[in-house]
Amino acid sequence: MLGSSPFPAQVFVDAWKGTQRLKEDQEQIRSSSSTYLSPWHFLQLPAFSVVEQAPEHSGQSGWNRFRFDEACHLLGSLTLITRDDLGFSVPPLVHDWARDHQSGDRKAQSWLVTGSILALSSCESFLWQINQVQLRPHIHSFVDVEVSAAFSRGPRDAILGIFLQCGRMLLHMRDDARLTSLLDQIFRESQADLANPLPAVLPFCQLHASNLLNMGRREAGLTLLRRIVELQETTLGRDHPDLLLSQHSRQSIPRSKSLLGGCPARRRGIVDQ
Repeated sequence: MLGSSPFPAQVFVDAWKGTQRLKEDQEQIRSSSSTYLSPWHFLQLPAFSVVEQAPEHSGQSGWNRFRFDEACHLLGSLTLITRDDLGFSVPPLVHDWARDHQSGDRKAQSWLVTGSILALSSCESFLWQINQVQLRPHIHSFVDVEVSAAFSRGPRDAILGIFLQCGRMLLHMRDDARLTSLLDQIFRESQADLANPLPAVLPFCQLHASNLLNMGRREAGLTLLRRIVELQETTLGRDHPDLLLSQHSRQSIPRSKSLLGGCPARRRGIVDQ
C-alpha cells in the first residue's frame, strides 16, 4: 500500500491525535458535508495505535507509545522492518513479497487501514508540511489504485473520505498532475456534472478549483468556486461552515495558495478568522 522507503513513525501518533480531535468535534462532522471522516475510520486503526486517552488528572500523556514500540520490535526481530532516525522501512524483497502474495481480501483490508491512518494523520498538518519529500512516494503508492475497485472495499462515503484527505495532501504538495488524475477518476465514477455538482462531490469540486488555480487556470478555477458558492447558498444556512469556507477561499485567492484542505477542526479556525 505504501512504498518501501522510510516512513515516519510520527504518522501513527498523528493518526491517534486526529482521532481524538475528531471525537471532540463530532457535532461539526455531522453538520458539515466537507468531510467524510467518521467513527468508521477510527475503527480501522491497528490495535497497537488504539490507545484510550489517559485521564487529565493522571498526569500521563494521552499517547502511550509502549504498544507501538512493542509491535515495531516484534516486526524488527523478524526482519520485516528496519528502523532508523527517519522512521521505519520495509526491505524491498519483503515489500515485493507482501504485495505479490497477499490475497485480494487482505490487500483490500490493508488499503483501508492504511488509508484511515493517512486520512486521520492529516488533521495534524505539521508533519506533512515538513516531510513532504519523504512522504510523497508513499502517497503516490497509496493512490495508485483504480478508484472503481477502491469503492468496492468498504462504505462509499468512507472511501471518499480517504480519497478526499489524500487529495488535500496532494494539493498541499503541489502534485498537480497526480491530483488531476485522482479527481478525474472520482468524477467519472461518481458521474459528476461539474456544472451542477451534487452535494456529495462538492468537496472534490473545491479541490479541483484550487488545483486549477495552482496550474494557472485562474478563470476556470474562479468560475467553479463561484458555482460552488451559488449551490451552497441555496442549500445551506448563511452561517454554515461549508458555505463560509467557500466564500473565504474565493475571497482569499490573491493571497493564498490553498485554503481548502484539512480536517474539520483546522478548517473551523479558518472560518472563524
